[in-house]
Amino acid sequence: MMTVIFWSLGAALAVIAVSLIGVLFTWQSLGRWLEKNLIYLVSFSAGVFLFVSYHLFNEAREISANGLTPVLFLFVGLIAFFIFDYLIPESHHHHTEDDCQDKHTPIDARKMLIGDGIHNIGDGIIIAPAFMISIEIGLITTISILIHEALQEISEFFVLRQAGYTTTQALIRNFLISLTILPGLMVGLFLTTTETILPILLAIAAGAFIYVVVADLLPAVMHYRRKLKTFIILLILFATGLGLSIGLEKIADSFGLGHGHDESGHHDDHDDDHLDDDDNHLITDKHNDEHSAEDYY
Repeated sequence: MMTVIFWSLGAALAVIAVSLIGVLFTWQSLGRWLEKNLIYLVSFSAGVFLFVSYHLFNEAREISANGLTPVLFLFVGLIAFFIFDYLIPESHHHHTEDDCQDKHTPIDARKMLIGDGIHNIGDGIIIAPAFMISIEIGLITTISILIHEALQEISEFFVLRQAGYTTTQALIRNFLISLTILPGLMVGLFLTTTETILPILLAIAAGAFIYVVVADLLPAVMHYRRKLKTFIILLILFATGLGLSIGLEKIADSFGLGHGHDESGHHDDHDDDHLDDDDNHLITDKHNDEHSAEDYY
């Protein structure tokens, strides 16, 4: 459990650090370049999220006692994020070259910060069960959260600046809101102590990631479908995000950071049983040999 706490806390601190990415925009030329090319990072992250959603659902299915439970809570995650997005539409906002023509107000900024705070709590809850499954799953989940958080923080910085906040004020607000991931992490760590809740959390997380891909990231990419050259580049980046995630999984497996509950966990229990059986057979055979020797003499 201490290993899970260590990795989960490190992941949460990394997400908090990303909240300060807005400092890059103090260099105006870099800010303009990022604003213009943000859609490429959106497309890349869609590939990463697709892989993570599949992996989380697959893990939930493998450790669940009931095969229907992960499916049910996958849809719970989808519906919950749909309702959340409907109530607070500003929670997911990607400031791209062709977006955000209307000037944002302080009210828009406050709604966005509230939505981001709730979203960060959800990220914290997701991180702990991901590392409970394996370091590999935890790292891949964290990377996807970091990428999406970077997108979100960049967009929030633009909105806050447009709403009248100074650079310092925008950075401070983003940082303070990012701290909400810590109570979410504590909730996640507490819930993972109950084995039956773990597959439920993973399935809900998978549903949430799928919703982000389908309702948030892919529509932003499809906006460029009439610009053939740009759209092809976006598709390549989508495939690259998916491919790199698979590659990271293979690397993690090669270093022994892979599945801890199925391929190692449950099988280890069975292997121990087999070893105990083998030891019992050896002891029985030894006794039989001793009795045979006594009978011979």
